[in-house]
Amino acid sequence: MPNKDLANTIINLPPITWSCLAASPLAYSFRIKDVNQPEALPPHIFIKEIRLRQFSAFAAAACLCAVAISPARAHPHVWVTARAEMIFDATGKVTALRHSWTFDEAYSSFQVQGLGTDGKMPTREQLAPLAKVNMDSLAEFGYFTVLKVGGKAQDMGAPSHEHLDVGADKLVTLTYDLPLSAPVAAKPAMTLQVYDPEFFVQFDFAPQDAVTLIGAPNGCSNSSSKPKELEAADAQRLKDVANTNESPGVNFGIKLATRIIVACP
Repeated sequence: MPNKDLANTIINLPPITWSCLAASPLAYSFRIKDVNQPEALPPHIFIKEIRLRQFSAFAAAACLCAVAISPARAHPHVWVTARAEMIFDATGKVTALRHSWTFDEAYSSFQVQGLGTDGKMPTREQLAPLAKVNMDSLAEFGYFTVLKVGGKAQDMGAPSHEHLDVGADKLVTLTYDLPLSAPVAAKPAMTLQVYDPEFFVQFDFAPQDAVTLIGAPNGCSNSSSKPKELEAADAQRLKDVANTNESPGVNFGIKLATRIIVACP
């Protein structure tokens, strides 16, 4: 059961912090359901149900720091530069992905605020509890990862080796291994997309070295396919929700997702 005092603290958070919570499934193990306006909740947030599964005091403290950040930015709320390593076994099958996600400046600052010591950025060890919270939360969203072979989605296992690091540019990067439930050959082709279906988080693969093939058989290659421009109706929908915490649509994220294509002989 969630701690009642913690739950009451969360309910009484100011609007900017609610915006942070609503915007980011990456850092918090909760989910906002369909809208309503219970009388018990403050007027600036409309929530029918909040699940506080495993919402740790560490995450709550981190979110309280969001008050110091400038008002919520336009939709989407978090930007991620993604890289991935595709790991092959000795038989030439893909066994796992190693994700590396670098967050935008504002979200990076939000994550580490108050966590360092002696004026220094927090270490990987100090960020370990937050990395664990991230992974617990991401599980509900399938780690925003869609891997297909021959058009068939592959099941993924439990992640491991997760850690957060702060770079010299003060940007925070989340790295973790995501295994396939069963190894699979990249034949005739394997595709990888990383996206938030509701588009609260925007993922963009890095312009260079976005995907690296580790231990791949000779002749394997990878390429990328950019998404098409949004149709007028979708572009208008995105504009309409630009400064809200409303999703532009349940499956909107895939319309803006780059597809990585890996092919092996």
